[in-house]
Amino acid sequence: MDQRDIVGATPLNLNLETISMLRDGDEEGLARLLADLHRGGVAGLFSVEVDASFVNPTKNILYVDQGGMGLPTRDYYFGESEHDKHIQDEYQVHASNLFQLADHPKFQDVDVARVYEIEKSLAEHAMTPTERRNPYALYNIYTEDELAELAPDFKWQVYFEQLGVTDLGTMDVVEPFFVGNMSNLVKEQEEDYQGLRDYLALRTIAAASSWLSTGFVEEVYRWSKTLSGAEQPPNERICLGRVNSILGELLGRYYVNEVFDETSKKISLDMIERIENAFVANLGNVEWMDEETAELAVQKMRKITNKIGYPDKWRSYGKLVVNEGDFYGTHSSYIEMMFQEEIQEINKPVDKSKWFMNPQTVNAYYNPMGNEIVFPAAILQPTFFERRYPISLNWGGIGMVMGHELSHGFDDQGRQFNGDGELVQWWSDEAIANFDDAAQCVVDLYGSYTLELDGEEYSINGELTLGENIADLGGIGFAYSAYKKLQKTLEEEAKGKREDEDPVKWPYYPEKDIQKVFGYSSDQLFYLSFAQNWCSVVREDRAIQLISIDPHSPTQYRVLGPMSQTPEFAEAFSCPASTPMNPDSRCKVW
Repeated sequence: MDQRDIVGATPLNLNLETISMLRDGDEEGLARLLADLHRGGVAGLFSVEVDASFVNPTKNILYVDQGGMGLPTRDYYFGESEHDKHIQDEYQVHASNLFQLADHPKFQDVDVARVYEIEKSLAEHAMTPTERRNPYALYNIYTEDELAELAPDFKWQVYFEQLGVTDLGTMDVVEPFFVGNMSNLVKEQEEDYQGLRDYLALRTIAAASSWLSTGFVEEVYRWSKTLSGAEQPPNERICLGRVNSILGELLGRYYVNEVFDETSKKISLDMIERIENAFVANLGNVEWMDEETAELAVQKMRKITNKIGYPDKWRSYGKLVVNEGDFYGTHSSYIEMMFQEEIQEINKPVDKSKWFMNPQTVNAYYNPMGNEIVFPAAILQPTFFERRYPISLNWGGIGMVMGHELSHGFDDQGRQFNGDGELVQWWSDEAIANFDDAAQCVVDLYGSYTLELDGEEYSINGELTLGENIADLGGIGFAYSAYKKLQKTLEEEAKGKREDEDPVKWPYYPEKDIQKVFGYSSDQLFYLSFAQNWCSVVREDRAIQLISIDPHSPTQYRVLGPMSQTPEFAEAFSCPASTPMNPDSRCKVW
């Protein structure tokens, strides 16, 4: 930190000086400037990225998307509550503080309110997180000429040339209304670009602040505390987080060597296979799905690629320039390296070996366009998984996570992609209508849940959280079915009723020993293990923020929701009939 304090805001000077030299009405200059900023990781006016195509997931294409707003979502700019107004005011204070810290002679006494109005104008036509859950709404293919017609007051050809993009072909303009409005905004500013210059300067300073001197870092966390209640961690943790963000897979290699072995991988694959078998067996109980669609669902499930622990091919950091003492310079080198790699992938085949999480991340994900599930090594550790645990603990822990991720392939988003990852209707019309009816029950259930925060009552957004809620409901069911079948197998083996042995040797503890040691039955332990992994303490400001942006329900409802819809839970804990945890009617999608 000492070296960064000596350098201060100096690393910003070149970009800020370049921004200040943008002439009023110079549309080509604006396009070139924006391309350079995007290459440097500054999301101004809009954003671009490269990813697999929705309809041809074997090929990468360019996506032009919304971006350039400093608040988390569009609704932050238009909220009318006392809390919303406070955040809007404090964001402008934060912007003013960043300009003061940068202390650049061309950006003194900036009209922060004007900058805020530019961001608010962008936000006006941005989609909400809920609206972005519909993949068909995000699939809008344009040629470069068509993009120029949609947004004629931005010089796209100049922008793409400066970006280094050749042979673009077609692209996905994720939010056409946003991009068209952005063009109109540029047109409105053409006689006086000062507002745009100030706006781009703010976005530049904000993008760099976490990598600059003490004053910048403290302001980042002061604003973060206002937004989410988070306190500034010790410098050691900040530094570790920054290093992890740049050298994640390199650190992951060391992490894997310390904590993960092939036995853990073998057991994990065995668990996944059992949960997949439970999924297939359960389809016979899904009354709303016709046989033909059910068979297609099995075919999709059989095509899922399960990635366990760590990548088969580690990424290279050969082009990363690490200069001792130059924290910001190292970060800039990383951003440039990643951007160059991404741009070069346009119209190229998708690299199926790539991971989008590091091995040391305690999480997992389903990728619909890759039809793949990824379980990093860190989530295959206690408390989610320990191979010597009683099976009820493992299956209520990591088993539920595995079932959850599998269910994502068949939630309201995942079901729209077939086994090859293509966005296409592969279900019958009848199955879609029946699924929507079943899903609406889940929307209504979670929409009825509320949180009392900062003196106000907040309702859970059942539509925003639908996919995760369906995955929680399906995941706990598939994991429980697989666990019960394995439990029966182990009991038969213990009694000598089975001669064939499973490829994985699971520990077996008699039920009387389980209850003596733990004071609970195995089935109760299964649900307690599931619930334990969602224990958390969340600050009120953070909880308020998550309700508006997070597709996951608050953790207490990730437990209460699935458990109230699970008859086996009510049986295990003898919940009285017609009570919240044993209701007369339940939601059932899978």
